[in-house]
Amino acid sequence: MQSLKPWLSLALVVVIVMVGYAGASAWFVFPLTALFAAAYIDGKWYAWEGLFRQGGSKLYRALLVTYLIDLFVVLALYLLGVVIAYFVA
Repeated sequence: MQSLKPWLSLALVVVIVMVGYAGASAWFVFPLTALFAAAYIDGKWYAWEGLFRQGGSKLYRALLVTYLIDLFVVLALYLLGVVIAYFVA
């Protein structure tokens, strides 16, 4: 399974760009951000494991900050797809 992680991550990035390219609603960015954040946490599990064991407000703050940062990344990828579609058409 370890060897599939880079390919699945790349596929997620391609899906996000293609959603923008297809002209889908920008509301798709929010659930895609949740998937992107989950993939990030899975990739950095050694750093997140202690937070999940500890729980509490520290975990929730870390999740919120991670979601917001990933929201900007996913929005940038979505807009990249929109721009590509604009120049192709």
